[in-house]
Amino acid sequence: MYALIFYDNKQRRFKLAAFGDLLVNGLRAPKVPAGGVLSGELLNGRTPALGGTVSLILEETMVVLDDLSQLIIEREHGNVSIFYFTVPNLSIQKFEPSLTVEKNPPPVKEKPSADKNILNRWTADDREQLKKLILQYGYGRWKQLQRSSTLIGGKLETKSYQEIKAFANSFIRSLGQALPEEETELNLFLQNLIEESPDDLYVPPNQKDWDQQILLSQRSVQYTKRLQLLNRVKTLVKKFKE
Repeated sequence: MYALIFYDNKQRRFKLAAFGDLLVNGLRAPKVPAGGVLSGELLNGRTPALGGTVSLILEETMVVLDDLSQLIIEREHGNVSIFYFTVPNLSIQKFEPSLTVEKNPPPVKEKPSADKNILNRWTADDREQLKKLILQYGYGRWKQLQRSSTLIGGKLETKSYQEIKAFANSFIRSLGQALPEEETELNLFLQNLIEESPDDLYVPPNQKDWDQQILLSQRSVQYTKRLQLLNRVKTLVKKFKE
């Protein structure tokens, strides 16, 4: 069973060439004719020189892949393997220089700020644990964060979802502040990640609140890409359940 996925620079789309039985989004993908140079290289276990050999594939045998395209490989005895293709975070989306992203967007005026009692109840250890659990499980999984905190002796179980969400949003905003200026796409992702309503508590971002062990600025890109991956997995799981 062989299939080749490649990026078409001219059309700016990912495409698939099938050499065996394969379904893409429920439709059978046309096979590349056997006996060609590319199929021969693949069948012999060699990595093809894509620049030249891909051009030999007929356009009508190529299948365009979108984000979260479903791939089903049919195997013997009626067994199937199901995969989902996700568009890599390369330079597929072009951000124009005129696009500006606010490093620290102001909160909605009518949004209630967390009072000092709530802020004081959250220790540096509470914030550090919340940060680590968000980076382990992803944003928005408040119940999972509470359960995991209890297993390792933490105190998030004693915090309300509203508080956990408010401090999580503070962490995400602080992470956005710590990103290098040129990381426009990552900063935009963080802004879109935040789920917030006018009635939610607001905890102001502060990088120093999340610097207990490692400076946030030193890991800001790594942390944000980790959150991107977890968010993509979350989307895949949701799509699969539907």
